[in-house]
Amino acid sequence: GGEYYVVSNCTAVSNIGGAYDNTHIPINEIRGITACAISGYSRVESFIPLDELEIELDRDGSAVITVAGAGPFLELETQEHFAYMNGRSSGVFDPDSGITRAEAAAIFYRCLTSSSRGSLTEQRTFSDVYPGSWYYEAVTVMAGAGVLNGYGDGSFRPNAGITRAEFVTIAVRLAGGEGSYGVNLFSDISASWARGYINAAARLGIAGGYEDGTFRPDKGITRAEAAKLVNALLGRSGPVSAVAGTLTWDDVPVSAWYFSEVQEATNAHSYFRDEDGEEIWMRLG
Repeated sequence: GGEYYVVSNCTAVSNIGGAYDNTHIPINEIRGITACAISGYSRVESFIPLDELEIELDRDGSAVITVAGAGPFLELETQEHFAYMNGRSSGVFDPDSGITRAEAAAIFYRCLTSSSRGSLTEQRTFSDVYPGSWYYEAVTVMAGAGVLNGYGDGSFRPNAGITRAEFVTIAVRLAGGEGSYGVNLFSDISASWARGYINAAARLGIAGGYEDGTFRPDKGITRAEAAKLVNALLGRSGPVSAVAGTLTWDDVPVSAWYFSEVQEATNAHSYFRDEDGEEIWMRLG
């Protein structure tokens, strides 16, 4: 949401009671910084210790602090509500079918801001992802940014179905989160390679499990489940009833739990938020 700020971690308090509390401090007392941001509706933060910072004195004596070897600029588009998913065919969304690894890469790539996409210049190639394929840029650029992984044999397997574990792992990385260990939040993830990411996704409020307390990490994620997760990642919420002029789908009835999620994912629109923070659609396209 553009709400970025930095908190100094230090022992000094200068000009106490004034505008510069804990901001104008001796350079030798800096212990690190905590970078904070709002991602969707969640606050995320990351502490950066002194040994990972590059500190130089400017001509006027102030300190210029940068992160040594800063990674790629990944920023989700949370303001513009574009359509990031399409139907399978005319009038058909196919909510219960799976998503391929290539399709997942393309969805998440679309969800980055244009400036973020423009800043990602490193590409990682795979033996089965060929130049000219519709997903080539999304896969190679997102892999170059460390968001996607391939397999040990050098392949990406773009047409293979993506699992719920793999999908939430990408989402957590894009949200700026890391694996969260400790108490598992689902009954069936203790042996999963992605349990840290699954726990993190649940704590960030972008993914949930099933009524029986399981997450089913190795199950293929459905298109409806993917829409719900991506909407949560972007802080978006669709209409609870039909809106005139929208794309509608014969296999997505208003009574379905995923109706609003699919509407949000497949219809570009402008909006405002009411007093309760609910999203009200204004105009399509």
